[in-house]
Amino acid sequence: MIRYILFDLDNTLYPESSILGERFEKGINSFVAGYLGISEEEARRQRRARRGEYGTTLQWLIQVHNFTEIDDYMDAVHPKRMEGYLKKNPELTRIIRSLPVQRSILTNSPLEHAERVLAYLEIRDQFEYVFDLRYNNFVGKPDPAVYSRILEVIRQKPEETLFIDDIPGYLEPFRRMGGHALLIDELGRHPRGDYPVIRQIEELPAFLEKEYGLVLSP
Repeated sequence: MIRYILFDLDNTLYPESSILGERFEKGINSFVAGYLGISEEEARRQRRARRGEYGTTLQWLIQVHNFTEIDDYMDAVHPKRMEGYLKKNPELTRIIRSLPVQRSILTNSPLEHAERVLAYLEIRDQFEYVFDLRYNNFVGKPDPAVYSRILEVIRQKPEETLFIDDIPGYLEPFRRMGGHALLIDELGRHPRGDYPVIRQIEELPAFLEKEYGLVLSP
């Protein structure tokens, strides 16, 4: 029985194909390239190669390259306004508001970005907590300690909690703890593994009803 849902934010509550998703990728690659003195393509390659070991680009920069200008990184990567990057999604708003269980956000982005996205999508008041990268001392997903800490705060057992993310490597530690995992893979980037998959958040109601017998409130 599912009693709680943890949602990732970026590329989960809005499509990976959105302009915001593209803005993130370009912003991170540009910042890393400038900081390390390499090409943006090489920055992209190095980031992806080290994601499994460090979880986030920021944590990789901190641990390997002695990076300390965290606010500069956050400012470079995250736009201050969502207009032009995201589209309003009334169906998303309806789904989140109608969920029959409590929910929170677990993101590797900073709180100020999460607040802007949720406010723009008109669902900020629908989440009990927003657990961001600073809350987790800049050690985010997929560190197992992050999931343990969050479960303690929300007072839930992993076997009664569903975690939804767009990165398989972030789901795996939670699944190993006994939690439920759902992968969002809009663009079909990931090979099919042990996780159930939906393409977009609008498919969530059908998944919840089929897998767990959870029906959205009218």
